[in-house]
Formats: sequence, structure tokens, C-alpha cells
Amino acid sequence: MEFNIQNFLVILSVGLAILYLVKKYNPKNESKNCGDKDCGCH
Repeated sequence: MEFNIQNFLVILSVGLAILYLVKKYNPKNESKNCGDKDCGCH
């Protein structure tokens, strides 16, 4: 496979999309408590 800028941009954009989805849907922030007042998680 020859290297060109179009292949590089496609791979970069796919990698950024995967990173965005992992950061968005990663269930690491489980300390949200919406019991007393609205914390903006709805």
C-alpha cells in the first residue's frame, strides 16, 4: 500500500471517531447522583 495523504486522513478520522465514542460511552463516571437536585445528567 502506497502512502498518500488521503489514506492518512481517513485513518486519522476513523481513529478520532473511535476515541470520541469510547470517551463518550465509557461508564467510568458512575459517581453522578441525581437524587436531591438536578445535576444535568438527564
